[in-house]
Amino acid sequence: MTLLKRARAAGLETNLELCTIPAERQHRLVAPCLPHLDLLIVNDSEIGAIAGAKTVAGGQTDLPPARRRRAPR
Repeated sequence: MTLLKRARAAGLETNLELCTIPAERQHRLVAPCLPHLDLLIVNDSEIGAIAGAKTVAGGQTDLPPARRRRAPR
């Protein structure tokens, strides 16, 4: 997160592309970085992990939760 803060302070655009890891770990690692990102590249299960929502059911994307917008915390 420190690197992202420094990059934005220097006027750089920041982005993060994820790989799929256990949901609890993904949320813990990524959520603090969100305010410091310009772009976030995720798939359906990764966004669910970050948002704390079940976005995949039966091996398929569950579209309503995947599309739902939540207010910033």
